[in-house]
Amino acid sequence: MTDLIRIEASLEWEEIGNVSVSETGRLAMPDVPLGPGIYRFRISGNGCNEVYIGETISIHKRMIRRYAGLSKGETTVRIRNRLLSRIDEGCSVNLDAASGCTLEVDGQKLAVNLADKIQRRLFENAALLSARELGQTILNL
Repeated sequence: MTDLIRIEASLEWEEIGNVSVSETGRLAMPDVPLGPGIYRFRISGNGCNEVYIGETISIHKRMIRRYAGLSKGETTVRIRNRLLSRIDEGCSVNLDAASGCTLEVDGQKLAVNLADKIQRRLFENAALLSARELGQTILNL
């Protein structure tokens, strides 16, 4: 006998704002939410159609410390350099955050708690699947 689990997850993207380059050559972030969540860098225009989707316990800290800061983590440096180069090429980079998240397991609606890493990863992966189906170039490895 096989156990079957039916999971339905949905989210809406809320545009946070445009990412730009500061006078010091670092990424300048729009006002970013303080809490946990799913975020997306959306790169468009000038032939670009790319996304990077991530999850974090604090979107604000992730943006300020890693992307606008000098963090040296491999993925952070790769994505930060990609965003800087795309902006330099004339593409637009926007930061979005997930809102309106809903989760249903076996027909039971669950309270969404994005402080829970398991739930964040579920929504992050659902967003990645959606981006792939939309034909966007996904920058996540």
